[in-house]
Amino acid sequence: MDWDGLLDGLTAVVRDTFKESVFVIYKRAETGAIKPDLAAIFDYSPEALEAGGSVPTRSRIPVLDVRNADLGFDPLPDDEVTISGHGVFRVIDTLRDSSKNTKLHLRKK
Repeated sequence: MDWDGLLDGLTAVVRDTFKESVFVIYKRAETGAIKPDLAAIFDYSPEALEAGGSVPTRSRIPVLDVRNADLGFDPLPDDEVTISGHGVFRVIDTLRDSSKNTKLHLRKK
């Protein structure tokens, strides 16, 4: 059984079923290469932040969850994404997960 292939196929089904319907234009910082029409899961939910004080703080951190097989390369900080209906963002951090996806933490430009 090809576990990686099954997992990759499953993440595509999940993305197509549960995503906020966004299409992304991805631009690599180091080469300027552009990957158009990338489908991804976009989440702009408030998250708790530790600011070193006694009062809890919440902030909206935009997160784009991309399927590595759809992207075709490793995303890097300083890359740029244009998300339909939301604008242009800079990638500030990348977190790969065990389901062959990468979460991109973004900052609005």
